[in-house]
Amino acid sequence: MRPARKFPKTCSSARAGTNVSIFGILNHILIVDRDWMNRFTGVMVDNAPRDTLLHDSFAALREDRVTEDERIEEFIENLHIAFLSTQFRYKDTEGQFHHDPADRLVVHMFNNQTHHRGRIQLILTEMGKEPPALDFHILLRR
Repeated sequence: MRPARKFPKTCSSARAGTNVSIFGILNHILIVDRDWMNRFTGVMVDNAPRDTLLHDSFAALREDRVTEDERIEEFIENLHIAFLSTQFRYKDTEGQFHHDPADRLVVHMFNNQTHHRGRIQLILTEMGKEPPALDFHILLRR
């Protein structure tokens, strides 16, 4: 694991014209990933509100992120085609039940991460910081 980068104070402040900070987006990604993983693994808990700040420091958030990433990796490593071929029943954040193809929901979980990481990349660029590479083939080499 690489050491955590030090983020400027502006990363925890909402961006002009929005109510979103980098810290808030990172918390959001973790909440959404945890909700999907709970659904996929049969853990029945209520979804956390999407704007919840799970942690008040980047170090604590990063530690929790690493743990959730390990959970995701284990899930993917043990994923069976039978699961991906099912219609998956789940409850959304508003309490409504849905049936959707499991394969598309797994892709959605990763697509959601990509979307929000792209938002962070834009914010860092606007701040004059060089954002990290998000290209999957580059990440595979690390």
